[in-house]
Amino acid sequence: MKIIIAGGGTGGHIFPIIEFINECAARKIEVLWLGTNRGLERKHKPDGCTLIEMNISGFRGKNLFKKFISIVSLFFSIIKLIPKILFYRPTAIVCFGGYVSLPAGITSIILGKSLYLHEQNAVFGTSNKILKFFSKKIFLGFPINGYNSHKIVLTGNPIRNNLQNQTQSSKQHDEFNVLVTGGSLGSEFINTHVPKVLSSINFADYGINKLNIFHQTGVNKSDYVRDLYSTSICLQTKDFFDDMHQYIFNADLIITRAGALTLSEISAYKKYCLMIPLPTSIDDHQLKNASIIEDLDRGTIFEEHQEIKILQEKIKFIMHNKKYACEDSKVIPNHFDAAKKILDCILN
Repeated sequence: MKIIIAGGGTGGHIFPIIEFINECAARKIEVLWLGTNRGLERKHKPDGCTLIEMNISGFRGKNLFKKFISIVSLFFSIIKLIPKILFYRPTAIVCFGGYVSLPAGITSIILGKSLYLHEQNAVFGTSNKILKFFSKKIFLGFPINGYNSHKIVLTGNPIRNNLQNQTQSSKQHDEFNVLVTGGSLGSEFINTHVPKVLSSINFADYGINKLNIFHQTGVNKSDYVRDLYSTSICLQTKDFFDDMHQYIFNADLIITRAGALTLSEISAYKKYCLMIPLPTSIDDHQLKNASIIEDLDRGTIFEEHQEIKILQEKIKFIMHNKKYACEDSKVIPNHFDAAKKILDCILN
């Protein structure tokens, strides 16, 4: 059996794809991955998987000339894909979103191949909005309000499960771990304001005698961010945490953007988070992602247009009420099983 997977460009698309490829490999299913030539695909491609890098760019948020180039590249990408897909003869084509999914999805429609979609966010991305009418099934990472269809299967977002049965790193009862991240590229807003707010709070008032902060800053911003924290805090700043899931696993509280993959890992490990959605995210999808988590009482939202003192008040409220300690909450859906659920559905 052969499956073509399309998607890439950003970690939010790439890492769920990798987990799905690993599930396919475990069942001896051959995979061809259609990705971009500018993302992380080449660096993270699993062994045994063939990667075809496509030169195509996004459409939304671009000027008129770049939109024209995007449409032209879409047309030529479809022309190039037709013989490749005919030769490969896949049983199914699975699109994980991002602009590279659109030519793959359109080609599958032209050739009459079985098309499946996966949407990581709580709102459909551009490619999936177009392709959803022609798909056999649509797998969702989070529920999407206002959209009901017999095609929908709420699977969650495929994430790594190698820490699922581990216990937290040992620490004293009066220690407290805070993870701060603005995503792989960092966030100027989070880098500038969160260190000052955390440094202004007396955590000893909440029974915390040792505060450990782990802050992912983005490239070349580590020194700048370190200087904004109080010297009394046990602090680690780093451009990028390669093992982010390990930091999430060991955290008591997480301050983060609201990307789908990050929130899926936070939810799966039953952690509490303070979410600062990226206000410029397309279709405001980060705010919609965050709203799902807030409705489950597993996090609270602070928006950038609010006064900074509200950010401080929210952190104090979390600490005073020990919101971070509610580990018995349900995780809906179970993201650890997402890759298996998706493949089971395709095979059945």
